[in-house]
Amino acid sequence: MEHSMEVMRKTLELMDTCIDGVEYITWRLHEGKMEACLYLLEDIVCGFYKMKDSMDLLNNYFSRRYDHYKEYEVENELDAIITAYKLHQINQAILHAGRLLPRFKVWKGELEGHFRSFILS
Repeated sequence: MEHSMEVMRKTLELMDTCIDGVEYITWRLHEGKMEACLYLLEDIVCGFYKMKDSMDLLNNYFSRRYDHYKEYEVENELDAIITAYKLHQINQAILHAGRLLPRFKVWKGELEGHFRSFILS
């Protein structure tokens, strides 16, 4: 159980890091610096999949069922940004980065709700 609580803490820390990264990417995209954010975007995608894997492992601990819908919303926006990057469509990248940030924050709230009783105990 202690290991699971540490995974929960680390997941929330990674979530904060990803949110900071999305904020930075959004700012740089508005400056027209699409290529300057590519590696950070890759890190965010990697972080997303690590958090997704963590939730799959932790799902058995929750008293109420974890709803993957918020997670899927984040994944869809990440996919859209990646597509915009592949097509060099900065306006689409800006649009989806703007949508991604609030979706990440909502997903974080969902995770905090599930983790609260474990982390605070």
